[in-house]
Amino acid sequence: MELGTADAVRRPASAGNAGGTISPEERARRLDAVNFARANVGLEGFVPDAAYEAIALRYVNGELDREGFRKATYASVQQLLAGTR
Repeated sequence: MELGTADAVRRPASAGNAGGTISPEERARRLDAVNFARANVGLEGFVPDAAYEAIALRYVNGELDREGFRKATYASVQQLLAGTR
């Protein structure tokens, strides 16, 4: 994921959605957190799949708040375990 050059990202608000505008600093903080998590699971030998990466990108870009990110990740894992994706 690239941090990009936009000063802020504007997204409509909804349940599980951060809505509003996130600052470049908040986007950088979120990107650091996602990169840390990716590296952490990588140390265990896991590689996040494309579905997780898409959810993480939505979080980094401000489309999801922390709770929305958690719920989307959990739902994605449940689908993976159930064999529906």
